Amino acid sequence: MGGAECVGDSRVFSGASRDIDISECLEEQAMRRHEEVRILPYSADQMFDLVADVESYPEFIPWCTNVRVISRSPHPTGTEIRSEMVVSFKSLQESFLSQAVLSSDKSTIEIRYLERVFKFFRSQWTFRERDDGTSLVEFETAYEFKTRVLEMLAGVFFWRASQKIVTAFEERARWIYGR
Repeated sequence: MGGAECVGDSRVFSGASRDIDISECLEEQAMRRHEEVRILPYSADQMFDLVADVESYPEFIPWCTNVRVISRSPHPTGTEIRSEMVVSFKSLQESFLSQAVLSSDKSTIEIRYLERVFKFFRSQWTFRERDDGTSLVEFETAYEFKTRVLEMLAGVFFWRASQKIVTAFEERARWIYGR
């Protein structure tokens, strides 16, 4: 990518966030990136299990209306889950095929979308246990739509969705595990 001043990310600490549209720096690219870091009162294993439970996403992730697991198989670093997710917002509906790799040590989940509207899409969750029994949870996503038209139509929606994902999982953890 370009120079260091153009490669940025956003971080959320105590509810504050800042997003950088990398396309402002790289004229030929429309990649966006968002990152959040939270300390949560749940174990790293609990948070990993919550994110790994893709079948329950329609119950709590905004705009996710359906998930169908296509396959689960061994992967060199853990388990691979291929699934189709349906996302609906107002009159728009789109389905996405994804590949999630769940690390065997329960420290990371990496998600890539395999086709359709994205030129590139990757998300990664990282879970670290802290000495006090809480966990440090990091969520990073980077994506680029296939066309500028798609970016104009869906870009704001996906930017908002990226910002709400960690909050949705945090609220789900509170509902399941308490605290």
